[in-house]
Amino acid sequence: MQLEDNIYVALDKLATYLAQRDHAPIELRKKLRGKFEESTINQALGLATEKGWLKSPEELSESVTQTLHRKHKGFLYIQNYLKNLELPTTPMDESKEFEKCLSLLDNRFANWQNFTYEQKHKPIRFLQSRGFTLSTIKKVLNETK
Repeated sequence: MQLEDNIYVALDKLATYLAQRDHAPIELRKKLRGKFEESTINQALGLATEKGWLKSPEELSESVTQTLHRKHKGFLYIQNYLKNLELPTTPMDESKEFEKCLSLLDNRFANWQNFTYEQKHKPIRFLQSRGFTLSTIKKVLNETK
């Protein structure tokens, strides 16, 4: 009886996490790991899947991608984030990447269009830290003068 009660406590905790936002199964496992045994976690995740509480990996991947696009993260950052969540990757939308790059440059650097070659190192490093590909960065810096 104690083990069955534990499953429902884990399921309740899982429902609480899912009410806040959608989580990947690996995130839920990580959050529940300190509180419950592995067998209890597996049974709770199985019940949640049966009840339809968890999104499919493709749906979840698309949702996470859209969230990270809104936060102006680059393609490489997004792909790495999805890989860490063990979710399928999404294709790169070059026009969206270009727009995000431009927006970040305009917000961060005044007059970046007039930068000399030596001055462009700082914006390049900034955009690379956001996960943009070097080809996208070069395209933005060279084509918008």
